[in-house]
Amino acid sequence: MESKKTLGIICPVFRNELRALIKDRDVLIHEMGYDVHSRPDRMEQQLEEGISIALQNGYDLRLLVGKDCECDTPIKKLAQQNKGKVLSEKNCIEAFLGRDKTLELQKDRTVLITPSWIDMVQSNIEDGIWTLEDARINFGWFDRILLLDTGMTELSDETLINFFDIVQVPVEIVPIELTHFHEVVEKLLH
Repeated sequence: MESKKTLGIICPVFRNELRALIKDRDVLIHEMGYDVHSRPDRMEQQLEEGISIALQNGYDLRLLVGKDCECDTPIKKLAQQNKGKVLSEKNCIEAFLGRDKTLELQKDRTVLITPSWIDMVQSNIEDGIWTLEDARINFGWFDRILLLDTGMTELSDETLINFFDIVQVPVEIVPIELTHFHEVVEKLLH
């Protein structure tokens, strides 16, 4: 008997790391756009598009998005209504680090991001979702940004300088292992 295929609806923040972890697995990916982080209505719309694909094709449904990310309908509820599974972590940073490590690193007005967040900020500005001022307001009340380097995305000096020019908050790079994220993905896929 052939096993049922799985459709994973993913946040673009996980793109490179997830593809590396599931490259030998039979998981179809439906990737949402970067605009889902700025517009809860788009989050729901794009989740529903992926859910529709899964239901029409009889796929197992997995939502690789934080269960508490902003969405017009709670993400956990969308998963339950459609017999899917969602991360137990509240957001992408907790999926990479776990709750305790996330809380530890976020102390003292520190925000945690991944390289994909840099792409998201630039994409939102280019697409007119954010202005330069919006980006500065969103990041400006932090004293520093810790950029979690998973080793899956090349971080050039030019990229980092351009990002600093946008947000005007010091950026420190912190290498991280994907051990916790791998456990999170395995738990979600089973």
